[in-house]
Order: sequence, then C-alpha cells, then structure tokens
Amino acid sequence: MSGFAADCIPRRRPILEWPAPGELAPKGIHVSHIVIDGGVRKATAGSVEGGDAADDSYLDPDAIAQSNMHVVNQHRSAWTWEIELRSWVEKF
Repeated sequence: MSGFAADCIPRRRPILEWPAPGELAPKGIHVSHIVIDGGVRKATAGSVEGGDAADDSYLDPDAIAQSNMHVVNQHRSAWTWEIELRSWVEKF
C-alpha cells in the first residue's frame, strides 16, 4: 500500500497548490482535500479480503464517512484544508 501513496504524490501536487481554499474561505466556503490512503473494506460483506488480515486493517467506510463529516461540520475558526486517512497497520 505504501507504494500506492508514493505514486499519487505527483498527481496530488497541483491540487495542493490550487488557490481555491484561499480564495473561497473569505466568502465562507470551506474547501478541503481528503486523501484515502489504503484499502477500503467492503461495506456490504463486512469482511476483509485476503487471508489472515485483521478486521480493522482496511479502512472502514463508516469511519471514512465520520471523518468526512467532521470536516464538513468544523467551525470556520479552525478549518482543515487536508486530511489523510490511513489504517493503523500502514507502514511509513
């Protein structure tokens, strides 16, 4: 999985340099970039593919949604511009 993150860096760079957050924040519009860096567990099956992997070694769709809603509901005095979501087993 860590190779996937490294492959995405060149594509992400233009997004991070996009001036929309600075332009839109004074208008009360919150712009954010949410990176999902890892495998996502199937919501319908509720199980993890691949042998002896722990149930929480893949990102849970409900946990991803909670993180997204946290950004949506942030007070404008402390807006987040970018968050990265990874499972606890991610190697750095």
